[in-house]
Amino acid sequence: HYVVPLAIGTTGLAIDAKVLPNAPASLSWKQALEDPAYKGKITLLDDPKEVLQMALTIQGTTLAKASEDDVKKAFAYLKAHKAQIKGFPPETRPVIEADECGLCMAYSGDVLSVAKDKKDLRFVVPSDGATIWADNLAIPKNAKNVEGAYQFINELLSTEGAKSFTLRTNYRTANLKAKAALPSEVAENSVIFPKSAERARMRYITPRKDLALVIDKEWALL
Repeated sequence: HYVVPLAIGTTGLAIDAKVLPNAPASLSWKQALEDPAYKGKITLLDDPKEVLQMALTIQGTTLAKASEDDVKKAFAYLKAHKAQIKGFPPETRPVIEADECGLCMAYSGDVLSVAKDKKDLRFVVPSDGATIWADNLAIPKNAKNVEGAYQFINELLSTEGAKSFTLRTNYRTANLKAKAALPSEVAENSVIFPKSAERARMRYITPRKDLALVIDKEWALL
């Protein structure tokens, strides 16, 4: 019945200047999938909902509002531009660490973590939109140590626990006291805590059970 947010992040684009020395400071998903300069240099996550949401964003809608026809058109668009895509890795971090993509669909905190050692790497929120998401904590109804679970959650989401989590992972916390306790360079980092203009371009992915079968079918054929 209840969940509490552990971490909040963004799915956007990691731009590797080592692979793409002339890449612009920012760009759109549409540019990434249509500009011949990026052919074979893009990776997208092996995640049908993330990739579909991106394709729908290019078409000016989201999964929350999409019809079955919108979904089919979005996958048709992806198929038409599949030559741009190098692959669909399940996790982007190993790919960007190895310089295997110039434009990589990636999670914000992962990119910041890798960028500590790769100065040519940066994370951008595409101009046509990005996904915002939250990882949550919950206690299963058949848990054997409920009191221990509460103690763990309380410790993890305490001011010091949440502060430590953000410092270690580069994902933002929903604990405002923890944010206030963060070093200014972290609390003011727009990748971790997006500014209002960027936040306005972000959307959560809304589950659509009514479209699950068509999504699975189209993804299998991509």
